[in-house]
Amino acid sequence: MNHKTQKEELQFDCQLKAKNLQTALNSVVNYNFQSFFLLENYIRCKKESIEAVERLIRHLESGK
Repeated sequence: MNHKTQKEELQFDCQLKAKNLQTALNSVVNYNFQSFFLLENYIRCKKESIEAVERLIRHLESGK
């Protein structure tokens, strides 16, 4: 069985959120910032990515 540590889970979540953010940014750029939906999606992805990184930072600071 593959058991990931909490740190590994948080790092994986950061990777997923970063990839989502990158895709969202590419979509916004490709549509010349003209799609309201894509702009909202980009902002949501950015917030989720920041939250994931903040969770990882808190975990690393706690020394667990």
